[in-house]
Amino acid sequence: MKRTRTTKRTVRFKTEEFDRLVEPLGYRGMRSKAAFIGCSHNTYWRMANGFSAPSAEFMASVRAALPQVPVETLFDFGAVRDRAA
Repeated sequence: MKRTRTTKRTVRFKTEEFDRLVEPLGYRGMRSKAAFIGCSHNTYWRMANGFSAPSAEFMASVRAALPQVPVETLFDFGAVRDRAA
C-alpha cells in the first residue's frame, strides 16, 4: 500500500529566537535553558529539536520566564509539519 504525505498544523518553538534572548543572560547549554524555564532537560531537548509540539504548560513556562517578550516571538502558531499517512 502506498503511503501519502499529509500536513498538520502545529505549534513550533522558535529555538533560535529563544537562544538569542537567553544566551546573553548566561544560559548557554540545554540544561541551563531548561532550568531557566522550569522544565526537564528531556522536554527542552524535544521542543528545541522539533520532536514534540510545545504543550500549553511548556508555553506557559517560557512565557513566565520571559514575560516581556511577545508570545509570537517565541512560538510559530502556523507551523506545518509533514507526516506520512
